[in-house]
Formats: sequence, C-alpha cells, structure tokens
Amino acid sequence: MVCLLLGLSVYLYLPIRSAQDTPIQWNTIDSLSAFWEHVSRSEYKEAEGGIWYSGNPKDALQFLLASVMRLPSEQGGLLVLFSLIGLPIAWRNHRDVFYPMAGIILLNVPVLMSMGTATFTPTSEYITRLYYLPATAATAVLTTIGWGHATGWALDRLRSSARGSASIALILAAPLFPLALNWVHCDRTDYRIAEEYSENLLRCMPEGGAVFPLTNNESFLLAYQRFVEGDDRACLLDSRFGWKHDDKAAAVLTQWDVGEGAAHPLRSHFKDISLFRDSLYYRVRGEEKGEGLGPFRFVREIPLQIRYRPEDFPRMSPFERMIFASYSTYYASLGARYHLEGLEHQAEQTWNRAEKLNPGDAYCHYLLGTLYEETGARSPETVRNHFQKALEGFDECWDPIATRFYSINREMAEEKSRQ
Repeated sequence: MVCLLLGLSVYLYLPIRSAQDTPIQWNTIDSLSAFWEHVSRSEYKEAEGGIWYSGNPKDALQFLLASVMRLPSEQGGLLVLFSLIGLPIAWRNHRDVFYPMAGIILLNVPVLMSMGTATFTPTSEYITRLYYLPATAATAVLTTIGWGHATGWALDRLRSSARGSASIALILAAPLFPLALNWVHCDRTDYRIAEEYSENLLRCMPEGGAVFPLTNNESFLLAYQRFVEGDDRACLLDSRFGWKHDDKAAAVLTQWDVGEGAAHPLRSHFKDISLFRDSLYYRVRGEEKGEGLGPFRFVREIPLQIRYRPEDFPRMSPFERMIFASYSTYYASLGARYHLEGLEHQAEQTWNRAEKLNPGDAYCHYLLGTLYEETGARSPETVRNHFQKALEGFDECWDPIATRFYSINREMAEEKSRQ
C-alpha cells in the first residue's frame, strides 16, 4: 500500500504544473473536483468526442481476449510461444512470479470498467493499447521462464552426448536462437513509413505556419525533423518545440477536426473557431470559405510521396492506421475539389487512391454521397449506396472518431442512409 501511494503521488504535480500558465492545457486545476477530473481522466474522455463510457465486463474481457490472440504478432512471433511453456512451469515452480503476473492481467479488467473504455470492435485501436503494458510484462516474464526451461532441458541432453568443446559452443550460441526466431518480426531495415509521413507533413507546411499537435504522430515526427534534421518548418504550438508566446503564426494547422460541442483547447485561444481541410492538416481560422461544399474548393494540391505501406494492412498498429486514414481523407477532399471544378477524370483517380490507402473508409463514402446529393451528379440510389457504405464503415473500421480525421459521426451516417 505504501508503494502504491508513492506511485500515485506523481499526480500531485498536476496542480503545480497547471498553475504555471502552460501554453497548452485542458483546464485549470483550482479545486479538488477539478483535480479528480484530471486523475480520473474525465476531461480526456470528454475531449475524445464522446467515444468513452463507463466500461462493462463483456467489453473488458473481449479486449483482453483479443490482446492475447494478437500477442504472437505484437510481441515477437514464434518466440512468444515459449510463454505457453512458461505458464505451467511458473505455476509449478515459480508461484511467487505466477500470481503477480496473473494479477496484473486480471486487475486490468476492473480498472478498465472503472476508468472507462471504448466499445469493443475487432479492429479497435484499443486492443493493443488497453492491455499493452500488462500483457507485455507478463508475456516477457513467462517467455523467459519457458525459454530457460526449454534450453536447459535441451542442453542437459547435449552435454551427455556431445564433447566438451561442442557442448560449450552450443551453450554460448543459445541466445542466438531467439534472435533467429524473432528476426522476421524485428527486422525494420525497409520500414520507412514514419520517415515518409514526417516528410509529407513538412510538404504541407506553409511559410510561417505552426501545428497544434494531435498525437505522437505529429509531435514526435515534427520534433525529430526540427531538432535532428534541423528543419525550421517543423514548428509546434508548444514552447518545447520552438514556439514562443509572442510568436504570431502565419497559419495555424491541426489534424484535429472540431465537431459541434467537442471539448477542445483550441477554443480557449480562438473564440470563433472554424476549420477546413487544405492538406493533411485542417487550417484554423482561415478566411471565410463559405458553407457546405465551399471549403473543398480550397484544398491544396500537395505532391505527397507515398511509397511504403504495410503488407498486413488489417493488422496495422493504431498509429499506422491513423497515418493512412490521414492520407485517405486528404485525397477524398482533393477529389471533391476536382469534382466541383468539373474535372471528373482527376476526381475519380484521386478517389481511387484514397480507397487504396484506406479501404472502406467511412469518411470517403460519406463525402461522395454528400457531393453527389448536393450536385445531383448521380442517381438517388448511388447516393444512398455511398451513405450505407459509410455507415457500414463505422462498424467495420477502427473507431474512426478516435482518429479525429473525420468531421462526421455515426449518427450522421445513420440519418443519411435512412433517407
């Protein structure tokens, strides 16, 4: 209990930090209730746009089961199978280790139920997020026990049949076997998705622009470009990343679309906030772009370079999914511009690219339905079909509202599909 309280004591720094007038903060912690809202993540849940709710046992256990099923691909391929050997060995010989590992996993279920979680879907980004640390810790311990038992058993038999020098060589070479088993999963020499995305983000930066960060996808990549590559275009609205309070950005950009009623710290800085997508970013408080389809006419043509894409597309990590959702929604918006300009061939080519980058994207289908409905370019049946596909996309894809690249929600798709 003493160790638990010491661990929780880090939260006591929140009121101190809040009082320092930080450039970006959700809310001021000036009361006990405000402090509890931060500790319980109430503010964060509201900012997520309403996708969080008080969890239930079914959802929590489904997330646990899905996390366990994904362990081989997430934690190192064949090597993780040694945890299956380690499980009975730990139960029999290391119960002082087995009980804490089991407790870490099982206690995560009531924690999720009390802190809140998203509704379970087979491709939810929360499958790996909600159980990532406890599953990784428990699996690593069990894998170590299983590997130690298996190699010990094998080496005992090799010693009895091999000569001294051969036995010593096999013992010294034992650590190479897990490396070989994991090589395919750990080899990232041709993995360039993050580097490529950071370069594309910079291609979208106008002169003197600054980015209000959304996720690690922007913060880490732009920080790398600024401090390692020395590119001054990579400017975040955060004093740690080159922004000074007195600086006036020529353009404020974000990847966080702000729907009606969404809690968003930008509202405290920009009273009449309005956004429109002009690249991989939304531009904040630009000049008046009109209502309805008007803003799509101002989407910029950016020569993005996209060469890399994971082979196992359905099992991408959440951050990879967000990258390709960003690409897809940009090309959907650019296709809308071409359509409004009467450039049908360019529009179709651009929409095809959006579909390939993120198959079944709900936003893309909703946008096509809206365009065809308002311009009368297609039959009512075609319009209805796109809205139906948008609705189906919300059930099939990875919690699209969580990526915040979407200016639509499920209720909007349901309403349109019923018309």
